[in-house]
Formats: sequence, C-alpha cells, structure tokens
Amino acid sequence: MSAESYIKEINSISDELKRLNKRAKHLREQKQKTQTNLYNYMKNHNIERYGDVTKDSLAPKPKSIRKPAAQKKEEAVVLFSQAGVRNPEDLYQRFLQSQKSTENKNISPYNPYLGF
Repeated sequence: MSAESYIKEINSISDELKRLNKRAKHLREQKQKTQTNLYNYMKNHNIERYGDVTKDSLAPKPKSIRKPAAQKKEEAVVLFSQAGVRNPEDLYQRFLQSQKSTENKNISPYNPYLGF
C-alpha cells in the first residue's frame, strides 16, 4: 500500500466516525427525552415500577459541579497544614507533579499474552 492509500483510508475512517458520533448524539438526546416523558407519566399516575424500570432510575439527577483549581488548591493546602505538614504549598506542588506523566511511552499493539 502507498502512503496515499493509507491517507485515504484514515480520512474515510474519520468521516465514518464523525457520522456515527452524530447519530449516537441524536439517539442519546432522543433517549433522554423519552426517559423524561416516561418519568413524568409515572409520576402523574403514581406508578413506582413498570417492568424492570423504576421511577427512581428515571428521575433527573443533579449535574455535579467541578471546583475551580484555586479552590482545590486552597482546600488541599488547608488539609495538609491541618495534618501537620511543614510546607503545605510545596507538598501540593509535588502532588500535582506526581499526577503528571513524565514518560512518553510508545505502546505497541502487540500483546504477547494474547499472541496478537
């Protein structure tokens, strides 16, 4: 195969993935609307369970809110100082560095355990 054919195949696969993602997004939205309608129906008719679907499983769930980075840092420093750490700011910086990957691994698709 030539480089040009590889590029064409990559582009074709990318286009197909985009198409599938759009379709999946549409289906997720449709599912959400249907679940909301079913929840409202069950709530209005005092139905707790229908088959294997419960009203609680369809109930809208609150969206979790992420803390800003500044607030995370502040709370971590306070926690470290309460735990008796001498230099909580330095420990927090070292903690953040430990969360980052320093290696740039090139993972081979070959798995010796599976044989492919």
